[in-house]
Amino acid sequence: IVDQIQKRIDAGELKLGDQLPTVRELADELEVNFNTVARAYRKLDASGSISTQQGRGTYVIEPDDSNRTTLEEIARRFAGQAHRLGFEPEEVAKAVGFVLGQWELEGRPPDE
Repeated sequence: IVDQIQKRIDAGELKLGDQLPTVRELADELEVNFNTVARAYRKLDASGSISTQQGRGTYVIEPDDSNRTTLEEIARRFAGQAHRLGFEPEEVAKAVGFVLGQWELEGRPPDE
C-alpha cells in the first residue's frame, strides 16, 4: 500500500493538496484490514509524503527535505543497533548482502 501510494505521488497522479480516502474507505476498497491501511498511512506520514489531520483527513503534502531520512542516517542507526546487539561488522555486511541479493532476485524490496 505504501509503495502504491508513493508511486502515484511520484508519478503526479496524486498532487499536492489531494485528499486521500479515509483509512476505512481504502481498507474496504482494497479488502484489507483497516489497521493495515492505518499503518501504511503512518509510514507515509513519517516519510513526509502525506499529512493526516485529525478530523479533517489525509492529504498529499510538499516533501520537506528536512523531514526525510537519508540513507546514510538509516545506515548509521542500523549499524549502531547491530553493534549494540553484539554483531561484528563482517556479520552485518554478510546479512545485508544476503537481503540485498534477495531483493535483487525477487525484484522487490524485502518485507518489513
